[in-house]
Amino acid sequence: ERIQAVETKLEGRIQEVETKLEGRIENLRQEVKAEINTAFNKAMLLFTAIGAVLALLTLFR
Repeated sequence: ERIQAVETKLEGRIQEVETKLEGRIENLRQEVKAEINTAFNKAMLLFTAIGAVLALLTLFR
């Protein structure tokens, strides 16, 4: 009976830890998505600026 009680307690604890880990992983995933999005937007702005500069250079040749 005591072993059964300990097993039940352990299972509960393991479940808690799994739930916490899943939450943390999801938060990290969201953060990484946001970082990638920001980097992508910066890259797009940079390429747009380069394109604009090249267009101006070809106009004023």
